[in-house]
Amino acid sequence: KWGFVDTSGQIAVALQFDEVGFFSEGFARVQKDGKWGFVDTSGQIVVTPQFDAVWDFSKGFALVYKDGKLGFVDTSGQIVVAPQFDDVKDFFQGLAPIKKDGKWGFVDTSGQIVIAPQFEEVRGSFKNGTATVTRFGEWFPINKKGEMVVVEEIPPVPGGGKERK
Repeated sequence: KWGFVDTSGQIAVALQFDEVGFFSEGFARVQKDGKWGFVDTSGQIVVTPQFDAVWDFSKGFALVYKDGKLGFVDTSGQIVVAPQFDDVKDFFQGLAPIKKDGKWGFVDTSGQIVIAPQFEEVRGSFKNGTATVTRFGEWFPINKKGEMVVVEEIPPVPGGGKERK
C-alpha cells in the first residue's frame, strides 16, 4: 500500500492506496480498489476513487476517464464535465476542445457545450480569442461563438515574389 509523508518524514496520508501519483496543483492521483481519484495535501480525498484513469491537474482541471469516455473535474472535487467525450484537450482561455461522434466542438469550465461538435479537426485551443478548426477539409479561425473569423488579405508587396537577377 501507498501513502504520503510530510517534509519531516511523518506519515501525512495513511498507507491505503494501491498506487499514487505526484502532487500537481496541490492534488495527487490515487488508486484504490482499481479506481482512481484525488487527495489534497492534507490527505483528504477530494475526488472519490471512481474513475478508470485520471490525469494530473492543469490550470485547475484534471482529465478523467470512465467507461471509455473523457471528462473533467475541478479542484473542489466537482465533476464539471461528465465523462461523455471521445477525446478532449486542455482548457485554454476558458474553453476546451471536445470530440463527440467524430466531430470537435468546445465546452466551457461550467461543463456547457458552447460550440457544438461540428468540426473535423481542431488545432490546439483558443489563443488571442480564436481557434483554428477544419470543416470540409478547409482550415479557418473561429471566435468563441464558433463563427468564422475573416482574415484580411495582406496586399502584395511591389516586386514581391519576383527573383532579381
